[in-house]
Amino acid sequence: MLGDIAADIPLDHALYLLSSIRSQDIEFDFRLNERPLAEFIDEVQVSLNVLTQLKDHEDVSSMFIKLCELGLLQDDASRKLSTLLRLSEDLQNSVRMFIQTCTLSQLHTALVLASMVDQMQYERSQEQLRVALNDASISTEDQVQSIRTTPILKQNFTRKEVAVLVDFSRRGFRLSVDQFNAPFLAKIAEHLPDLYKQLEVRLQRG
Repeated sequence: MLGDIAADIPLDHALYLLSSIRSQDIEFDFRLNERPLAEFIDEVQVSLNVLTQLKDHEDVSSMFIKLCELGLLQDDASRKLSTLLRLSEDLQNSVRMFIQTCTLSQLHTALVLASMVDQMQYERSQEQLRVALNDASISTEDQVQSIRTTPILKQNFTRKEVAVLVDFSRRGFRLSVDQFNAPFLAKIAEHLPDLYKQLEVRLQRG
C-alpha cells in the first residue's frame, strides 16, 4: 500500500516531503533494508541541502557554460543535457534561465549529465593530442602507442594542461611561453619527451 501511495507522488513533491521530515522523531526500530530509517532520511536531506546551495552558486552556471562552449558531442548524454538546458544561441541566457527555473531533481540530472560530458570531452582532448603528435611526427611510435593504451595524460596532466597542449598542437606547435610554466614543462619533459625536445628547440631559439 505504501508503494502504491509513493508511486502517485511526483518526484519533486516527494523530495519536498523528505526534506520536511524531522528524522529525530523517527523511532530507531523503523528500518529501510536493515538501516535505520532516520539515518537514510538524514543522508537524503544532506544531499538536498547541497543541491539547494549549488543552485545559487555561480560556479555551477560557469561550469555549464564552459562545457557548452567547448562543444557538446553527438552522444546521448550531450543531447540530453542540451535538451534539459534548453540551449539556444545565447548560451549564458539559456543556462541562467535553467538555473532560475529548474527543480532540484532537474539540477541533479543536469549535474550527472555534465559530469559524463566533461569526461568525454577530456577523453576527446587526449585523442586529439595523440593524433596531433602522431601527425606532426613529434612522438615516436612507442610513445604514441603508450598514449593510446595507457592513461598517461589522465594520470599526469590536468584537464587545463591537456587543453593547452591541444591548443598548442592546433597552432602548428608554435610556442606561447606564458602558458608553459616550469612545473608544466617538467611534466612534459618526463611524460612526453619527444614533444619536450621540440619545445626545447623553440625555447633555445627564443
